[in-house]
Amino acid sequence: MLGYYLHNNEFNMSPKKIITVSLIVFISMTLIKTFVANQTAFDPYSFRYMIFSTKSRLEIDTISIVQVSALYLIFKYMSNVSSGIYKRLSEFGNRKMVLALIISISQASYGIYLNHYFITTTLKHINFPFVDLPSLIFVPLIAVIILMISYGVIMILNKVPIINKLTGYH
Repeated sequence: MLGYYLHNNEFNMSPKKIITVSLIVFISMTLIKTFVANQTAFDPYSFRYMIFSTKSRLEIDTISIVQVSALYLIFKYMSNVSSGIYKRLSEFGNRKMVLALIISISQASYGIYLNHYFITTTLKHINFPFVDLPSLIFVPLIAVIILMISYGVIMILNKVPIINKLTGYH
């Protein structure tokens, strides 16, 4: 519902302001997560006090909701900015290879969502080697590594004839 709202609602601010505010919110939420991760060991449940459960037992991480919403707004309004660094980033994002990768990751996002927890748990159990890095480096690094592994798993599973219907890649 939030995605529908953000997609269909126009805000009374310039695209540059929306991107700037969203960027500040995204970075702030990332720093909060980084601080929490710095206070706890590498644990997939380390954000449990920021999670609320629904009647269906669906766990919702409120910080992740804010992060994803801010990131969505950044991408939504990026192409509406006509100058500065945002325009250069928009031009980079509109390259054929970058667009193809974004579309592919987007199509795999449900499968990535479904398998990222297994990847996270596996990395915890194999004593992931980068845990000793400062959390400001570790949190973004682990996020990118989990994304890449999860995406790779979905792309491999998508090649298997019967399983490809269950990967969520569409």
